[in-house]
Amino acid sequence: MIKIMSPTNPVRRSLELSALVMAGAVTGCSGGVLTSGASAQDPAPHCLNLVRIKHVEILDRRHIVFEMDNGDNYMNVLPGPCPSLHRNKALMYKTSLSRLCDLDIITVLDSVGGGYEPAGSCGLGKFREATQDEIRETRNLLKDPG
Repeated sequence: MIKIMSPTNPVRRSLELSALVMAGAVTGCSGGVLTSGASAQDPAPHCLNLVRIKHVEILDRRHIVFEMDNGDNYMNVLPGPCPSLHRNKALMYKTSLSRLCDLDIITVLDSVGGGYEPAGSCGLGKFREATQDEIRETRNLLKDPG
C-alpha cells in the first residue's frame, strides 16, 4: 500500500491524498501491531495499523506524531535527522502490509505543480505513546532549544 499524508495547512488540507494503492513490498515488520491502543505489557508497539492513523504531524527533522482514530498519539523519533523532512512537507510510505512499522522507510514529498515529487527518504525509529502535554513540550523545546 502507498499512503500520502499532506501537511496540516488548511488550504492544502483539501489536497490530502488518503487513497491507498497496492504496491510492492518495502517492509518487514514483525509483531507488535497496534490495533486498539498499546497494552501495559507492550507500551511501545512496533507497528501502527494504517487504517487507524487519523493524522500525521511532522515536528522537525527527527520527530513525527501519529494521531490515531481513538485519540491516542504515538511519537516516532527517527534514528538520525532526515534532511528533507520539514513540518510543511507531505510524506508517503509504502508497505505491502496494512501497517506502518518502526523499520519502514518514509519518503518526503515536495509539492510541484498540482502533484508531488520525492525529495528524499529516511527510516523510522521506534514508536512510543505520547500525551498531548509531551507533544506540546516537544514542540516548545524544538522552537527554543536554548
